[in-house]
Amino acid sequence: MEVAGVDGCPAGWIMVKYTSGTFYHQIHQHFDELVSENPNLTRILIDIPVGLASPGYPRTIDQKLRKQLRGRSSTVFNTPVRAAIYAPHLSGARSVNEQMTGKSLSIQSLHLMDKIKQVDQYLITASRKTLKIYESHPELCFKSLNNGRTLLSKKSTKEGLRDRLLVLTQYEPSFKYLYQSILDSTLRKQVRRDDIVDALCLCLINKLALHGDLQFLSDANVKDEYSIDIKIAYKWR
Repeated sequence: MEVAGVDGCPAGWIMVKYTSGTFYHQIHQHFDELVSENPNLTRILIDIPVGLASPGYPRTIDQKLRKQLRGRSSTVFNTPVRAAIYAPHLSGARSVNEQMTGKSLSIQSLHLMDKIKQVDQYLITASRKTLKIYESHPELCFKSLNNGRTLLSKKSTKEGLRDRLLVLTQYEPSFKYLYQSILDSTLRKQVRRDDIVDALCLCLINKLALHGDLQFLSDANVKDEYSIDIKIAYKWR
């Protein structure tokens, strides 16, 4: 079984993949490219919203996620509604989102629009039914890996990176060297340090669930209008 953790980065997407006892990393410009070039992938955990709101199909899981991350709830951005994602201009996207939800979109949310759209388009049209793609959230995963304690340091700081690498290497000592290898083989204008750590984290959760099951954070609204699951993978059992 081939599994991966995927995070957005300035170059597009960083993927850390686990197969046959070994971890690999790849950088892809577009999500379709990532999928097509990895035909044996069976499950992806991705740090991007999956399952979008539309009239009659609200997305309420973001509020529940914030409650799980007290002290780090600012890492949870408002997910744009589907109509905003497909608006032709960012200003239009903001307007559509306000009309439908009463809430504007942050700069962080706007920067994610294209990546959310890439994944949404793939899920709506996907013919590869053997590939499971689940939304995940690195900070919630780190909480699981850290015995239920939220890491309060910011991952963009040296302290935050150190804290997260310490947690990861308790499970996979080789991540110390894989992290450095990815740093050495990429430019920071392509992949930020915290992008690497997040992809490692999601891949680790995915790998730990290989011989059991993933656990999900879910809410009352569990499907969107295309029957895409709205739930967040964060733990194994």
